[in-house]
Amino acid sequence: MTPCVVSASPAHLTGLGHNLRQEDRDEILAASGLDPMAGLLACAKLTPDLWAAVIGDEPIAVFGAAPVDSDTAGPWMMASDRLREHRFWMARESITWFDRLALQYRRLTNWVDARNENHARWLEWLGCDFVETRSLGPFNLPFRRFEYLS
Repeated sequence: MTPCVVSASPAHLTGLGHNLRQEDRDEILAASGLDPMAGLLACAKLTPDLWAAVIGDEPIAVFGAAPVDSDTAGPWMMASDRLREHRFWMARESITWFDRLALQYRRLTNWVDARNENHARWLEWLGCDFVETRSLGPFNLPFRRFEYLS
């Protein structure tokens, strides 16, 4: 079954929060010290347009962009391990998503855990540039700031 993207509901957040992939759990903890569900809910609360990639009723990813100001937003995505089964679909879908965000915001920027090389490769593939590395969060671990300018 092919995933589809729908407007995210509280049930999608709860379902995904219990099944987050390990690298997302690690990044939430490193960035904020929060448990996975609290980190997911914190991101969702900052994001006016929240989307879920679902297979039937099962959320495999939740994503959006938290506005910083009228020209800038912080895109983010969290997923379950099932996303790996549909990585080519998500690659195509993420191009569409970034293009839509670029119509709304001139600048997309956020931080990614420097230990997460797969996420960094995906961001570079999308056309993002890494512009800064800094120790962040309660454990002072290295994070890389990416930027996408439209």
